[in-house]
Amino acid sequence: MAFESDGEPPKNILITGISGSIGQKLYSHLQQLERYNITGLDKEASSGGIHKADLTDAPETWSKYLSGIDTVVHLAAYARNYASWGDAIGPNVDGLLNLYCACQKQGVKRVIFSSSVWPMAGYRFADNIIRGDTTPSPMNAYGATKTFGERVGRSFHENYGIETVVLRLGACLRQNNRPSVQMVRGDWQQSHWLSDRDMCQAFRLAIERPSPGYGVYNVTSAITGSRWDIQNTRDELGYSPQDQHTVRVTATRKFQAFVARVSFEKLPSLLKRIVPPTW
Repeated sequence: MAFESDGEPPKNILITGISGSIGQKLYSHLQQLERYNITGLDKEASSGGIHKADLTDAPETWSKYLSGIDTVVHLAAYARNYASWGDAIGPNVDGLLNLYCACQKQGVKRVIFSSSVWPMAGYRFADNIIRGDTTPSPMNAYGATKTFGERVGRSFHENYGIETVVLRLGACLRQNNRPSVQMVRGDWQQSHWLSDRDMCQAFRLAIERPSPGYGVYNVTSAITGSRWDIQNTRDELGYSPQDQHTVRVTATRKFQAFVARVSFEKLPSLLKRIVPPTW
């Protein structure tokens, strides 16, 4: 999607978790546009405009990098769906709260929060359309902490006026990011695939949108057969996915999904019969 220069001075953007897969892709994309001054924070890197920082540390050790920043793109997280609570709470809860508090003190106007499809994982075996305003139903620590992050963004917008754009990113795979009938979670994962250029477009629109307030947006590519509704992402951000995919599932993946669904729907009730409620 083409963006034309509007004659305004470059925006100052800070990306947390800039050395991760999405961070690297987004950084490369924004650099090519030559209308942003980009700074990065990451636990693992310190070179050029990328500063080494752990957001779970006291903000006094890294908040100076927020001075003069217009928009923070918050990617830093323990981004594993199998994360334990011990893994997730530090980076996904403590680090997030530290960042928002530091943004409020430093006068940062906007945060773009990289959320995920995992807050909605409880709808995997349902039939409903999943919209930006659908009530979250997380099924693991990672999804729960992302849901918490979405609520924190809303709270800081309502109480301190920090604009927050929540992007619920679909499956944006590392390296060769192409959808496949072999994707592990079958139709569920294929239905929220997100190409690199569509992902970058969504972030760019979130940076550029005037006065977004607070909003939650599903971000997938154009997927035929998907239950993910991206209409408010189109209407409010101007998002127009450039890449397409049609969901196709192999017999093996269908069988695996069937087993997963039976476990999801039946196992809890069986456990209730076996294990007394007072146990």
